[in-house]
Amino acid sequence: MTAVHFEWRGAFTNAEVNEWLHVDFDDDLRPFYFDACGFRPTNAGLMELRAPSTEE
Repeated sequence: MTAVHFEWRGAFTNAEVNEWLHVDFDDDLRPFYFDACGFRPTNAGLMELRAPSTEE
């Protein structure tokens, strides 16, 4: 899930402002996103920003 601060919601929905759209999906949806929607595969990285919880 992606969260956007309420003050920014809707601020960048115009295609003239945005150049790229990123989407995450499960492998079974690859044909939909790549073939039907026109997304292209790319290399990407992922980093967890929150410290691991020490509570058990």
